[in-house]
Amino acid sequence: MNSAMHKEPERSAARMTLSELVAGFVPVSIANKLDSELLVTGIQLDSRLVVSGDVFVAVFGRNLDARDFISIAINAGAAAVLAESGGEWVGVRDVGGVPVIAVDSLQSKISAIAGRFYAEPSAQAGVIGITGTNGKTSCAAFMAQVFSGLGLDSATIGTLGYGRPDALSATALTTPDAVFTQRALFELVSAGVDPVIMEVSSVGLDQRRVSGVQFDTAVFTNLTRDHLDYHGTMEAYGASKKKLFTMPRLKRAVINLDDAYGISLINDIASQVEIVTYSQSRAAASVRAERVAMDSQGIAMHLVTPIGSGDVRVGLLGGFNLSNLLAVVATVVSYCTAEADSQDASAFQGKLIFSQLAAALTRLKPVPGRMQIVAAASDISDVSVVVDYAHTPDGLRSALLGLREHFDGELTCVFGAGGNRDA
Repeated sequence: MNSAMHKEPERSAARMTLSELVAGFVPVSIANKLDSELLVTGIQLDSRLVVSGDVFVAVFGRNLDARDFISIAINAGAAAVLAESGGEWVGVRDVGGVPVIAVDSLQSKISAIAGRFYAEPSAQAGVIGITGTNGKTSCAAFMAQVFSGLGLDSATIGTLGYGRPDALSATALTTPDAVFTQRALFELVSAGVDPVIMEVSSVGLDQRRVSGVQFDTAVFTNLTRDHLDYHGTMEAYGASKKKLFTMPRLKRAVINLDDAYGISLINDIASQVEIVTYSQSRAAASVRAERVAMDSQGIAMHLVTPIGSGDVRVGLLGGFNLSNLLAVVATVVSYCTAEADSQDASAFQGKLIFSQLAAALTRLKPVPGRMQIVAAASDISDVSVVVDYAHTPDGLRSALLGLREHFDGELTCVFGAGGNRDA
């Protein structure tokens, strides 16, 4: 990982003994060999970021074996090293006075280990995870805006960065590595943020980057072709997405009824969690839009929700943004309703009413680079210019069809693709 690509969350004052950190993650026979007074003051996956007192976590991936950098981490002052055993060795080795501990299946344990070090931040606030091929970034940004409009101090972790909506710091990945994620959660929760909204990618789920995060709500947007260079098949891609909805302690799932995989997902998890649905047309959905009209100024609709219904206009473009908006409404309503009903509700006090929700929706601003009007038609020019992130066949098709619903006249598309990302 190139540390210059993003801003690392602030180093915290968290500290604990090495024995406390690894208890339950290594056999007792190994834990008993460790110095019970050895303090660790940080966790790092990148040997270049290690400072005195850190634990360096060395795992191997598709292209890199971090165990090759153990000596660099030790020279930088690492207090200890946790290394993926890979079935090659077990136990503890002393390397220059530094304990190097072999841990089986370390990749799958990093999130939980980091969560323990940072005092389980996700257990101290509501965490909402959003997964799906398209819409994660927009849903997260819209959701944070709506929560903020309702008086909740919310933040996001995802493609656009991490932090409050008006103070985002850059991240390198949609779903950052396991340690970064727990450290960011710790920083945000310590600052009073609640809830935290996370984009959760299929790759992040497959690599267990969030396996130690306690999600309150999981949101599914859609499933279309993407990331086949990584997953190989659509079946494997869908199976990775599904992992978010089988996380321990998950309370509810918000599912898109307009997506075939979403319906299949409901059938698989309905007995395990509360199901909340949304749709652009299905009357059975918990949240739906009726009498939808689109023009160059945005979308007008009659919005139906469990807390009421009414006419709403939003300054967003595209039918898929209508779907994103409905996902946001379904999530916000179910989350706030549950919080208000909870005896220990901390994030939301009082009962959410429809007029509050509608007012927050009308103030929504487009996400930069997502169906964003960068030049509007005027008396000087009759051309409107819109920028969108669409980079998959389905995403590009949806963007163009969405624009046609809002604008008459000739539609010209200029697009680029990085390549080498799909098969």
